[in-house]
Amino acid sequence: MGSFDNEKTGAASEESISPGKKIYDSEIEFRTLFEQAPLGIAKVDSETGDFITVNAEFCKIVGYSEEELTDFNFQKITHPDDLDENLNCLSKLKDESISDFAVEKRYLNKSGKTVWVNLIGARLWKSDEKSKHHIAIIEDITDKKRAEEELKQSFELVSDQNKRLLNFSYIVSHNLRSHTSNIQTISDFLETADTKEERDEMIDLLKKVSQSLNETMSNLNEVVSIRTNINLSIEKLNLCEYIEKARSLLSQQIAKQEVNLQNLVPPTISVNYNAAYLESILFNLISNAIRYSHKDRKPEIVITFDEAANSLTIKDNGIGIDLDKNGEKLFGMYKTFNNNPDSKGIGLFLVKNQIDAMGGTISVKSKLNEGTSFTIYFK
Repeated sequence: MGSFDNEKTGAASEESISPGKKIYDSEIEFRTLFEQAPLGIAKVDSETGDFITVNAEFCKIVGYSEEELTDFNFQKITHPDDLDENLNCLSKLKDESISDFAVEKRYLNKSGKTVWVNLIGARLWKSDEKSKHHIAIIEDITDKKRAEEELKQSFELVSDQNKRLLNFSYIVSHNLRSHTSNIQTISDFLETADTKEERDEMIDLLKKVSQSLNETMSNLNEVVSIRTNINLSIEKLNLCEYIEKARSLLSQQIAKQEVNLQNLVPPTISVNYNAAYLESILFNLISNAIRYSHKDRKPEIVITFDEAANSLTIKDNGIGIDLDKNGEKLFGMYKTFNNNPDSKGIGLFLVKNQIDAMGGTISVKSKLNEGTSFTIYFK
């Protein structure tokens, strides 16, 4: 009986608590939750977006103090690219077409860093009047977004490497099969040759095929070396000096064809690059410009640097390339686009692979009978 009486007494005691005490206790409970919550919480003016009050976690996420935040609105710390969506949600809250929303958005931390958050916004209801405020609850997901971006980049890298590996396997298969087929055919003829002259002729052909196979293996080994070399030596290289080095290496061809080569790159320009790759890229692009000069005019090659784009352009007035017809295979291995006997279809392929290995890109503009310009964008 005593136990029962005590329970009744406790219940009566709870019922006797005044409404004011209940409200006070609720406010204390809410204030404790507000201040100690592991999520950022802010009360915001629905008309202006001004912060009315914010908790410590919100301040920690965006890097501002409570005093600083209550002096301006959420628009000031919202990433410009996310502002329109935020304002649209706020407008819907104000006209009561929605009561809450959830979005991923970015804040600009006081330090200047971008902070990704999950944001839940909701109206603060009052039964007797239209809501003038809303509450924002945010969770910092910056590390999660960074991990997602790194995973995405890794996936793209692996996908790109798989595509290159598949393409390379096609190249190896095609070229080696061609050589082995030729060797087999010549061997068959050699076995059935009736005279010494026929055998000597077959042996000469066999030597030529063997030499060609050796060149192919050398080219393929160079490509493999480019794609697997992850410890490239990177140096600060004077671009103008390396252009002049390429000019010197090609001096005989330049003099023979009376090429007007203008190096307009300022002598102060330097790039962080692998020396062997830079030398190879410049040599191949300039020698191509000389090789594919137009027979009806003296060759002109103009080399310029765009500091804003961090790019080098090598432009010529040669025979040009039909990009509509050959654009997709321009940087393919053993792809040639004219009847020039010196064309082997390996130069541009190596150039593209070397630039890719350095994290850069290359683009081309060309018109038949007008000329071509290659632009290298440095990382």
